[in-house]
Amino acid sequence: RHTMEGMVALLLSSGRPVDKVMCQAFEMVVGGSFSPADNLRIMNEKLLDEIIAFLLPQMNTPLQLEALKKLEMLVHHTPYNAYLLTCGSGRSKNESRSSGKSFNMLLELLLFLTDEPVFDQTLKVVYKLGKNSLSIGNIKHYMASMAQVFHQDLQQHKNSYLPVISMDSRFVKMIQRLQQLLHDGTIATAFFDFDGKNSGLAMAPIDSWPNHSYTIATWIRLETPS
Repeated sequence: RHTMEGMVALLLSSGRPVDKVMCQAFEMVVGGSFSPADNLRIMNEKLLDEIIAFLLPQMNTPLQLEALKKLEMLVHHTPYNAYLLTCGSGRSKNESRSSGKSFNMLLELLLFLTDEPVFDQTLKVVYKLGKNSLSIGNIKHYMASMAQVFHQDLQQHKNSYLPVISMDSRFVKMIQRLQQLLHDGTIATAFFDFDGKNSGLAMAPIDSWPNHSYTIATWIRLETPS
């Protein structure tokens, strides 16, 4: 199976159209046809990381936008895909389940994007990923990327009379997306912090115990602060 590095090298040496390489790569990611009508489930997580790292930088603006929209389609199709991109599969013993490699790679990509529509679309994908699943590590990486973007904007306007912080600046756009993420009504509005001392949830009293069964539905996510 070819890696994306090999496919890009082949593209550069043979002149193969980038759009053909991109379509084939996304089909390899889902293990079949890539269409909104299909059950788009990520089957090759590492290959998708390589698309972000090695193929996206080789594309022109229209193809970058098309690739990012395909990535957005993957995120939108099933929460499993979004969880995989933000938290990782954790299949390997050396791989942290909270690594969020794809999510963090997209954040790093923001630092090198000069085209405004591509930056905006990448930030949109990051936002949609964050709506589904976000770890402490993801948030830290987002804040670090914001600081780097601000530093880049500061250097860019060092000898300019224009203000560094404008409403259309990359830094402000990242702040706005973060605010939307934190105030989005679809994410959890209440959290429980179990510190190990007197930790627990008190159930409401049961007047009459059910004759057949009793079901409790909940979800839980464990993280380390580091």
